[in-house]
Amino acid sequence: MKRLLLTLFCIALIFSGFVAVGKELPKLISITTFKVGSLGYTITSAFREAVERYTPMKVRVEPYGTDVARILPLKIGESEITLATAPQAVSASYGLLNFSTDKWGPQPIRIVWRGMTLYVGCFVRADSDIQSYKDLKGKRVPVIPGSAAYKANMTAHLAFGGLTWDDVKQVVCSSFMDVYEAFLGGKIDVVFSATSPPRLKEVVKSRHGARWLPLPHSDQAAWQRLQETTPWNVPAVLKKGPGVKAGESVEMGSFAYSLYAYDHADDDVIHAYVMSMHKGYDTYKKMHKVLPLWSVEQAVTNPSPLPYHPGAIKYYKEAGVWTDKMDKWQAEQIKSFNERLANWKK
Repeated sequence: MKRLLLTLFCIALIFSGFVAVGKELPKLISITTFKVGSLGYTITSAFREAVERYTPMKVRVEPYGTDVARILPLKIGESEITLATAPQAVSASYGLLNFSTDKWGPQPIRIVWRGMTLYVGCFVRADSDIQSYKDLKGKRVPVIPGSAAYKANMTAHLAFGGLTWDDVKQVVCSSFMDVYEAFLGGKIDVVFSATSPPRLKEVVKSRHGARWLPLPHSDQAAWQRLQETTPWNVPAVLKKGPGVKAGESVEMGSFAYSLYAYDHADDDVIHAYVMSMHKGYDTYKKMHKVLPLWSVEQAVTNPSPLPYHPGAIKYYKEAGVWTDKMDKWQAEQIKSFNERLANWKK
């Protein structure tokens, strides 16, 4: 009898690793992500370790090459979650860029977990006389045919300085890498970029160097102009990175790299997924240098202008990180989405 009780106790301990999530959870879920070998694929695979350890669900990671391809499986119910940048998710929710066609329009995208921050802005040569976005008037600015996202970001940053494309000289570049080459070759005066591309380190170490143009957070009118074109862009302070001297900082923009789901995704599945990421933080945080940024506190900090999924909110309240301020945020974002969806249908 004692041996039987001991056996049952051991079994209970084994299954205690799984959070109590009920009997209705599916055996398999899928999450769409970026191509194999990318940072996105790496961190998505790391999250799978936590989910499979703390829930009875297995996770299939599905890599895709385009924004639309990653979102479509969620829309038709073949996948539960996607890893995406805020420009991709916000564009889907607002019906912008690749989602501005009749087949798409505003999509009911919901935040599951607000992830790491990507800092973005424009840089010029360190020895340039360009000190602000207003100074870009008459300067050579790159445009990439076929890249609506790059042009939108550049348009927004010109608007921060009260400028349009009519105020600058457009220089056609074939790709983002070609933009860097044109800058190093002295063919353009400014580049829109994140702070993370490895090529940026080469630019900073070049003969002329590079310096970020500030986006002063106190200039609310300028920020409003910027966010009219790129609503995913939110203020941030870069304290360390290429082009920033030790001890200095730059006020610039940012957007999040996050997990999203459609509003029709099962609440219990999303709740279990979020719960497992919190419980399994120590499981995945050592798998890549960016993964410590994916903490439960960060998951509800400075989010993109989108609502959260109800299943995620339920767990954040249980974890004590969801606040009354976030309830207000949620209501505002739901109202905003319903309004733009109604306008689109008209």
